[in-house]
Order: sequence, then structure tokens, then C-alpha cells
Amino acid sequence: PFAFGERELRVTQMLAGTLGAAIARQELRDRPAAAAATDSLTGLPNRREWDERAPRELARAARSGNPVSLALLDLDHFRAFNEAHGHAAGDALLKSCAARWWNAVRSVDLLARLGGEEFALLLPNCIAPDAVIAVERMRKATHDLRAVSAGIAQWDMREPLESLMLRADVALY
Repeated sequence: PFAFGERELRVTQMLAGTLGAAIARQELRDRPAAAAATDSLTGLPNRREWDERAPRELARAARSGNPVSLALLDLDHFRAFNEAHGHAAGDALLKSCAARWWNAVRSVDLLARLGGEEFALLLPNCIAPDAVIAVERMRKATHDLRAVSAGIAQWDMREPLESLMLRADVALY
């Protein structure tokens, strides 16, 4: 067995300190990028992150030929809830719904808060009937908090993200 002497111990401590400082610096550098991509209230990806990642997912699906579905979700009568119970209660509701939905989706899915009470879910390798099942799972996860409306559209493998989102938005209403 190898035994550390005083010199080896000092060198090891010095290397550990240097490594620890380097990790801390990298974490400080990564924070602004993570903050820019994350909704500060819910912890979900924000609209900016959605606008970057969703087109990449569509491009990946186009290369692989795998289906993609999109769901837009909206908390029903959220503004009335906010006015009746206050903004703090509204924020708590948004946070609770986002946390429960996060636990109800697959790790490959992209769930983002677009703004207000509007959320988007991109489901790679998922056809529309399976997207309906995924959205129902999300709705059940928050049925005791608030009713949720959703619109679902399956990507036609050609249209831009904006068109897909418009179709899902029309389905929502």
C-alpha cells in the first residue's frame, strides 16, 4: 500500500484547491447563460430557449423521419384567478403546475413557459394520438389545481415551427 507523505499531502491539497476554484469559476460563467434560458418563476425553459431548441428538434426529426407533435397548454381562467386571489397565488399556481407537468413528461420532451399562463410541449417521436395521451397525463397531474385547455398538432415534416404552433393554437381555441 502507498502511504502519503507530507509533501504528497500538500500537493494533493493544492491540486484540490485549484480544481475547486476552476469548477467555481466555470459555474459562475454558466449562470448567466442558464438564467437567460430559464423562466425565473417556473424553472422551465423560457420562450427564448424554446425558440432555439424547438427548431433544432424539428430539424432532427426531419433527418430521422420520426414524427413530432406539439401541444400548447393554457391554464383556464388564469387572469380571473389572479385577480381574485392575487399575483402571489397566481405565481404559486404556475410554479405548482410547471413542477407537476415536468414530472409527467418524458426526458426527451421540451416543456417551456412561453409567457403568462401559456406553455408549450414539443414531443419528439410522438404521433398526435400519443400526444393526446401525454397531455391528458399532464391535465390529470394538475386537475386539483386548475383546468387546462390544450391544442395539439402533429408536424407535417415540412412546415416551419410558426405554422405548427399556429395549428396547435387554432386547436387550442
